[in-house]
Amino acid sequence: MATLTRPNLIGLVLACTLLAGGRVWGQAAVPHAPVGLANQAPPNKDTVGDARPSSADCRRCHVAFNAAALTPLGESMKSNEFILHNESATWATGDVHAIAYASLSGPLGKQMEERLGYKVAESAKCLTCHSVDKSPGKPLEEKKPGDFFTGEGGVNCSACHGLGARWQQDHTQEPANVGDPLPWREKDPQYKYDHGMADLRNPAVKARLCASCHVGNPDEGKIITHDMYAAGHPPIPPFELANYMESEPKHWGYPTDSKLPYFKQFASKAKSPSDTWKTFRYFPDEKESYLARHVAAGAVAAMEAEAALLEHAATHPQKDGSPGFDYARFDCSSCHHDLKYPSARQARGYEDGPPGRAPLKYWNGALPEVIAKHAASASDLPDLKTWGGSYAKGWPELRKAAVARQLGDPEKVKAAAAVTRKWCNDYLQLQTDTAAPIYTPAYSKGLLAAITAAATSEKWSADTESALALGWAALAIRDDLKLPTDKGKLANLGKTIPMLVRLPEYSSAETKRPIPIEPKLKDRLTMFARFDPKEFIAALKALGE
Repeated sequence: MATLTRPNLIGLVLACTLLAGGRVWGQAAVPHAPVGLANQAPPNKDTVGDARPSSADCRRCHVAFNAAALTPLGESMKSNEFILHNESATWATGDVHAIAYASLSGPLGKQMEERLGYKVAESAKCLTCHSVDKSPGKPLEEKKPGDFFTGEGGVNCSACHGLGARWQQDHTQEPANVGDPLPWREKDPQYKYDHGMADLRNPAVKARLCASCHVGNPDEGKIITHDMYAAGHPPIPPFELANYMESEPKHWGYPTDSKLPYFKQFASKAKSPSDTWKTFRYFPDEKESYLARHVAAGAVAAMEAEAALLEHAATHPQKDGSPGFDYARFDCSSCHHDLKYPSARQARGYEDGPPGRAPLKYWNGALPEVIAKHAASASDLPDLKTWGGSYAKGWPELRKAAVARQLGDPEKVKAAAAVTRKWCNDYLQLQTDTAAPIYTPAYSKGLLAAITAAATSEKWSADTESALALGWAALAIRDDLKLPTDKGKLANLGKTIPMLVRLPEYSSAETKRPIPIEPKLKDRLTMFARFDPKEFIAALKALGE
């Protein structure tokens, strides 16, 4: 299993602690279902309406740390060979999602409340990401505080794994008790989805779920605004899935983990590789880089989420009739930066359009562009090669539409956003359906070289967030490929960017609860202010050597 434990980390923590969590089911669609089911109607009452979003039931089995402490049911099902049994304890003591709701009543939450003029701990606009939505089918404007589960930290097990009571009940039953020859763990992902469980072993599904809060999702009412930022909401770091995964204390194990022998046993007994694929969708082994696949899924899902936000803004004008584009959709540092001469920003040029107009966030396009161009030139899979070659028709055109006039041309943005979303969905569908290895070691090494080249270019290194996204992706793939790394050079890179989106100092020694963001927010913003592209480029190039 890859680890991202690095020396001399800069004090950056997960700035989206206040925007953590989410739920599995959308209000008008099911975006976190297996990707091919994006247009399926929301699950019926049997799946969601009787949901039990509390984590109390989960704790009964998910707190033991060794086989000796297993419950009788866990012992009979040998669940210690399949899960770590540290899930509830790890979440409660070190996972920032556990304090997502409580943060709304903290110092920063109270500051925002005073400046925004409404109670953030009771607003659906905040609760949709800071808690669990018990009424996912109800329009956001009709939701009340009682429609959200706000106890036990708010964003608990059900937020990511699924609200459905059917799966929460059925997955604890032995096959003999339910008249079925297959245990729950070997059920097809479609079967589990029909019972209300999300297929988080599919990187595409996982990426969409995480991006729904860490980028946004208009269908679910998850839209952060410039007003929220101005009132004190922390800036959200660029979403890079592999780094986000590696930055949290683990309550899960990879199928390659020696502590979880079930996965290898299952693979050895499967009749064919396709049977393993059908059950687990992606089963990492020496044929693929586990984190390279997640890097790609996360980058494309983040672009898809941003395109959805832009399309929604283009079709939903503000109350005064003006276009619905909010400043939060654009590059923050285009306005919030020191005036310098000479300027690395000016050296980057204005490929999107006239200078003086706020462009879209740069980081959303950094990784997907590299991933697409690498696929077009290096992939042996025809569908992936074709997909990569069509990149220019989507996001680049969307960027141009956003600067066609100040704050974007609605009609052009709407059209380009739809093309971009389809392009993103095509990839996530392809990654889901293609059983053949995509991110082989050789292919992943080539992708690593392409990411490093982009990160050290004038185009991307002038933007701090793009440098972070590309740098994090490069580090994740390096670790997963187990490439030799000089600790001194790694430490030098750590002086230019944070190696992890959240420091591994997870729990407070006093409260035994996760550490909130407020104490480290100043360090994060200071890091942005002092970022030097030349130092970053030199350090990353040296690490690659």
